[in-house]
Amino acid sequence: MTKLKNDRHTQAKKAERQSIRNRKQNIKLKNKLKKAIKKLDSAVAGGNIEEAKKILSNAIEVLQTNSRKKILHKNTASRKISQLSKKVNKMKK
Repeated sequence: MTKLKNDRHTQAKKAERQSIRNRKQNIKLKNKLKKAIKKLDSAVAGGNIEEAKKILSNAIEVLQTNSRKKILHKNTASRKISQLSKKVNKMKK
């Protein structure tokens, strides 16, 4: 049996620390994703195709990163990528 410190096992304390650290990291990545999508929406609304394409590639990269790190489900990331691509492709017409 492991040592008790303040009526808690040391592994439980470690798991709590890891949980807090991971939560902070997940929040940062989610915020980065939201900012990328908002930036893309404003570029689409502005009508600048070249800028929108650059921002789209950045947004896709962020979505794939979130998917790879299990913050978003892979199908959700794929769906969002498809939706954002459709928005940018509509601008050409």
